[in-house]
Amino acid sequence: MKTMLRLRPGMTLVELLIVLVIIGILGAVSLRAIDVTRERANYDKTMRSMQRLANAIVGNPDMIAEGRRSDYGFVGDLGRFPTSIEELRRNVENVPAWNGPYVRVPFTGDSASFKIDAWGQEFQYLPDKGTVLSLANGTFPLTYQVTPDTAFLFQNTVSGTITDNQGNPPGDEAPTIRVRLWVTNPGTGQPMHYDTTPRRDGSYSFGPPNQRIPVGNHLATVVRGTSESLSKWVAVAPRVGAIVDFRFGSLLMGALRLINGSVAVMPGPTSPVNNVTFEVFNTGSTVVKLDTISFFGSDSTAFCETLMFSGGMKWNWKGIRRASNNDPMGFEIGAEDSVLGMARARVNLQAFKTDPVNSPGSPKDMHGDSLKLKFSDGSFIDVRIP
Repeated sequence: MKTMLRLRPGMTLVELLIVLVIIGILGAVSLRAIDVTRERANYDKTMRSMQRLANAIVGNPDMIAEGRRSDYGFVGDLGRFPTSIEELRRNVENVPAWNGPYVRVPFTGDSASFKIDAWGQEFQYLPDKGTVLSLANGTFPLTYQVTPDTAFLFQNTVSGTITDNQGNPPGDEAPTIRVRLWVTNPGTGQPMHYDTTPRRDGSYSFGPPNQRIPVGNHLATVVRGTSESLSKWVAVAPRVGAIVDFRFGSLLMGALRLINGSVAVMPGPTSPVNNVTFEVFNTGSTVVKLDTISFFGSDSTAFCETLMFSGGMKWNWKGIRRASNNDPMGFEIGAEDSVLGMARARVNLQAFKTDPVNSPGSPKDMHGDSLKLKFSDGSFIDVRIP
């Protein structure tokens, strides 16, 4: 037994050193893996915090209410970037449009954690560029771009059309219609508005370079004289803007409509080419009373002597000019002749000349010309002569 014990081999110093080295390597690898896992977790946590700040600044596009985006964050309410991250939690400048807090804190009384990254350092915020920065571990800083271009947030368009319940545009009534878009003044936080009038075809638009339209939900109103007004909320999304159409319940442009194919040049006593005839149709449910009729546009200057309405003489005065120079002139129709009770009537404009009758002139060939006429009931007739 003593002999066997003496012959049992032991561990040499070299072997012991090898074991210690292996243990050290395994420990270092394990610590490195733990550090990598911890750093990855810190990066993920910080990116989530930066995303939360971005949503607080420009809103969460996934939040939808009543079929439209409902959250545009701080920018949607105030029309500008916050001056500091703190302004997302507290109304620092005491502006009326502030509707926060825009970022939620996990515990009551916690006023700083939303500004701190996973490494315990405060986020850096660059309002002029819309960027949030984290220095992270000092080796690989993180940058979160709130928007790729600030123009996407502040230089949008709002456009649409205005018609009546039959799809008719306002025509000559367009200058009497006011379209107003309410936004927030980015300097004061107070409501402000832009005004415009629609074009004759009913189209209107707001946007650069004259108007600064930020993203958000804005109120648009349309007022027609003192008789009718409409209002709609407009959801202005970045880059795509918004399209909003308005439709009045009452008729625009009066009740008279031109009958297609009825326009023609007719021969007169002195010329085969200087009389114009067309037919109109009363689309309204009541008779139309006309006390005036005005020329307010044409392709060239000419003078008309006579108006006949449904075969009867309504006006005969030498020297009236249809307006090619934005100076519309009208003529009166006698009260006894002013009622258009029938559904259909023919209008004859006769004896067009290149000059007034009391000056040297010659018959005006009306082929290829066009007349723009307004009747006293508000009807707008655009007569394009073949």
